[in-house]
Amino acid sequence: MMAAEGNHAAMAAFLLSKGADAGARDKAGKTAVDLTARTALKELLGKL
Repeated sequence: MMAAEGNHAAMAAFLLSKGADAGARDKAGKTAVDLTARTALKELLGKL
């Protein structure tokens, strides 16, 4: 989760290759995809 939220694509890919669960959810029910989308949105908003 932290790799996805922190925009660490290489680390996220490594963890997935070692069997990390891409569908895992945090305490708030968010998946890595949710966290990545939120991070990407913040980056985009900062450029506008």
